[in-house]
Amino acid sequence: MSVRRGWLARYYLHQIEKYRRGEDQPEFISNSDVTEVNLEHVLARNAARSDWPAFSDDEFTDMKLLIGNQCLLRQRVNEGLGNGPFASKKGPLSQSGYLLTQEIAQCADWTPDKIWARQERLAVDAVKIWVRGV
Repeated sequence: MSVRRGWLARYYLHQIEKYRRGEDQPEFISNSDVTEVNLEHVLARNAARSDWPAFSDDEFTDMKLLIGNQCLLRQRVNEGLGNGPFASKKGPLSQSGYLLTQEIAQCADWTPDKIWARQERLAVDAVKIWVRGV
C-alpha cells in the first residue's frame, strides 16, 4: 500500500508500534507530535538515483511511498539524514526508540525485497489490529 498522506502513514505506524509492543497499558506512548517525530522515507522522495543501485528505475520511482519504506523518527535526527543512501541512515535508525524503526536498521542493506518483506509484515499486523480491535 502506498500512503501519500503523511498523517495517515504516521497513524498506521503509531498503531502498529503500539501493537508490536504488546502492552495493554503501555509505559511508552508513541509521540504523535509532528514537530517532534517525523515520517522518514528510507528511500527518500528526493533521493539521488546513484545512491540506490539495487533498485530498477521503476522501483526507484514507485516504492518511495510504500508504508514498508516509511518509519517514525525524531525530527532532529530526521533533518540530519537528508536524502542520503541507506548506509548513512542505518546508524541513526538503530538509535531510535521505535521498534519498527530499529527493525529497518537491522538490515544489511535497503532493497526492494526488504521493502516488500516489511510491507507484508506491517500488513499482517494491521489486519490483526483492525480485525480484533486491538
